[in-house]
This record gives sequence, C-alpha cells and structure tokens, in this order.
Amino acid sequence: GIGDRIGETGHKLISGSIVDKSGKPLEVEQLSLLLSDRACDGYIVVANWTRLVREALGEQQPPMVFLFGASLRELYTPLVQCDTDAGVRHAVRIFASSGIKKIALINAVGDQNDGTGYRRVYEREMEDCGLSYRDNANIALPWNKADVDPELYQLLSGPNRPDAVYVSDDHLVSGVAKQAARCGLKIGKDLAVICLANRGSSLVADSEIRWSKLEYDPNMLGRMVVD
Repeated sequence: GIGDRIGETGHKLISGSIVDKSGKPLEVEQLSLLLSDRACDGYIVVANWTRLVREALGEQQPPMVFLFGASLRELYTPLVQCDTDAGVRHAVRIFASSGIKKIALINAVGDQNDGTGYRRVYEREMEDCGLSYRDNANIALPWNKADVDPELYQLLSGPNRPDAVYVSDDHLVSGVAKQAARCGLKIGKDLAVICLANRGSSLVADSEIRWSKLEYDPNMLGRMVVD
C-alpha cells in the first residue's frame, strides 16, 4: 500500500532496514549513519522503532508519520493505527452472544505493548457482558513463544479451561494450535477461537485450521499513512 500510493503521487520511496540479519535492531550510531546516507524530506516510521528513530535523528526531527498495527498506549502524532482494542471487544461479544461464558484472551506482547491495555479492555467487556471468569484468563506472551509457553499450556489443560479464546496476533495462531493439540483439544469443536489477522495473512491462510478471524487491511493503512 505504501509503495503503490507513493508511486501514484509521483514521489520517490527510499527504504531501509532498522534491524540486522538476525532481527536485532541497529545501534543508535549505526542507524544515525544510515539515515544520514538516505536523507529524505519525510519519514514513515513503523512504531515498533519510534524511540530508536527519534534518538538516531537527534535534534534534527524532519516530518514523520508513525504507523502501527495495534492500539498504542503511548501515542505519537501524527499516527495511523488499527483500533485493535475494538477487536477484543468484538470477539468477546461474539462469544457471549453464542452463549459461551468461559472466554480467555491470548495476547502478544512486545516493546510497545505489555498486554496491560488489552487486559483492561477484555476485563471491562467481560463485565459489560455480565461474565466473570478466572483471574488468570489473560495470557500475555512473546509472539514466538506460544508453542512452548507453560502458562498457556496450563490454561488450556486445566479443569477450568476456557471454552473460547481470542488471539490478538496472527503470529500466535500456530503456537496456539500446537498447544491445543497437546491438550487434546480440537479447535472449532472443543475450543472456539477468533484471531486478529492481516488480510491475506499466510500465517492464517496456510494453516490446516480454518480460523475464524477479524481482519484489517494493511494496504489501506499504507495508503492512509502516505496521504
């Protein structure tokens, strides 16, 4: 979406990676040199690296628009983001309207999201639906640890396990599927699942499981951030 819209407007896109080959973010000094070599009139910054980019640019703060695929707690402006809090609320309502009462939240955490915000939205929506479930029904974990996370296994294998879960990131679906299978649960039969996903996400589409999902369109986000 970003590249297409920039081409339509007659501007030039210069891209650069903020992480090295191992996925580790560059040091501030390295990024500062990279940005100096590729100086632009304006920058689109993926919000995972907002603080790093700001520090690397130093006192020179050119026009920037921030892009993030989730609801940030620490807001930067101007910012284009998905209202992923609405996804939590919508999923809980769908489950509740189907008569499901034991609903859990499986939440991906990272530098910009410690899971606290989603947990509050989840707890408030459960209360609004007149539902009360176990205190530890919110599991917050790194996206690449779902398949081995002991807390998630305990949630799905225990005697008071949930009948439904909302998965806040499509990077978690593979791990959730493995943990459910390990617990003898068949998704769609023993465990209802709704996940949030990029439209056309291969993480969901290439799975053997037909996931129920709430989708957002990353191409639309890209076009909005350019405009």
